[in-house]
Amino acid sequence: MKKGGLKLRYRIVLWLAVLCAGFAVAASGQEEAAENAPRILSADLAPRQVVEEAELTVNFVVVDNDKVVKVTIDGKPETITPADTVLIEKKFRFKIGRTLVRVEAEDEKGNKRVREFLVAFGVPLEAEKVEEKPPEFTVKVLTKIRLEKDGNPSNDFGIPSFLESRVSEKLRQGGEGAIDDADQEDDRTTLQAVVAMGFGQISGFVGFLDTSYSKTFYTNVESQAIFLGAQYNLGKPGEGGLRISGMLIDLDVGGSDFAVLTTPGVGFEIRSEDNEGTDNIFYEFELNQIDYADQLTSSGNPKTRDGTGFTLRRVRNLVDKPKQDSFKSIAAFGEHPGGASLIETTLEFDDPHRFLKYDADWENIWDSGFRWDIGYGVGYKDYFDDDQPLDPDLLASTRVDLPFRFSTAVGWQFTRDFSAIYNFKYTVNLSNKRLFDRPIHGLVVKAAF
Repeated sequence: MKKGGLKLRYRIVLWLAVLCAGFAVAASGQEEAAENAPRILSADLAPRQVVEEAELTVNFVVVDNDKVVKVTIDGKPETITPADTVLIEKKFRFKIGRTLVRVEAEDEKGNKRVREFLVAFGVPLEAEKVEEKPPEFTVKVLTKIRLEKDGNPSNDFGIPSFLESRVSEKLRQGGEGAIDDADQEDDRTTLQAVVAMGFGQISGFVGFLDTSYSKTFYTNVESQAIFLGAQYNLGKPGEGGLRISGMLIDLDVGGSDFAVLTTPGVGFEIRSEDNEGTDNIFYEFELNQIDYADQLTSSGNPKTRDGTGFTLRRVRNLVDKPKQDSFKSIAAFGEHPGGASLIETTLEFDDPHRFLKYDADWENIWDSGFRWDIGYGVGYKDYFDDDQPLDPDLLASTRVDLPFRFSTAVGWQFTRDFSAIYNFKYTVNLSNKRLFDRPIHGLVVKAAF
């Protein structure tokens, strides 16, 4: 072997020996520094502890062979007098959850020690492990029976008493209704059933709605509807996110095919929750397509031509857990293609128009006991069809409607799934073309299985 090779090996062995010695000295120095570092003691806090009160006063004692020159708690320096024993009193106010208190002390020789205390307030010390369960298929049947008095089933022209003096003579003469006011009211029976299904992030429903009147005169506004819909949430359950939905309604009016209504939509939900309740805000864009039956489109009636509209809405749901009540508001605008609309269980016919509306409803959500709900709605409709107003001096030179709605209900919630409520809803439409009011009141019985 060459001498150069031996010298190289000797140098490598020597360098390894020096490095090992250096590591040993450094480790020894670290152990000595750790042993000589200040000690942090507290009789009020354990390394892991659950506290019952939000506010807690804690005493810390820092001792060292040398003078303690610096103490920080959660990164903030404490005012101390350097000494070998330092007493610190600190008041903490904990938020609901888990808090890590970090105390660091340093002596005059630069030796440091850090001690941490995990404090839990209002929650377990250890986070509960939630096992993700595979989605389950759920089915629920919702039924509703309404026995009511409908004050104006066909939205016939009428003047509410409080508007008598404000309606012009032109509108009064040109809009006389075909039905005497005394004969307008009729008994209305509504039957509704819905089967709701869910599987993970997908949900759907199918149901029917049947509305009938006791007078044969109102046969032409009786309606039957079969509807189905589906919804897909792209976000995790309970966390909001993007939502895609759609609904289809097959509507019969007066015992004959009338139209098919299609409403696909896309929206985004923002959810927040705390001990006081939940606050959910949902923004949605929805298309509204109406396709009339063949016998209606072939008649050439401009009131029954197929069309497409849209709705942009903001829905907010507030739930107050301590008070056990909820508040829901809906703000929306868009264009209506004209034709029929199903608003809850009430069938309404209208011409093409632009609209702006706001609805607000409050209700208690007790599992059982007395129920009282109240709500209101306001709106604005601007009609862009050729239909001219009866009185262009009232409201605008084109047809404009200002609908208002007030509703309230009192009753009893027997169980979470069964209730009997007496409902009252009053709608008045201030218009320069079609003025009417429509009170509806009666018993509503709901049951779920």
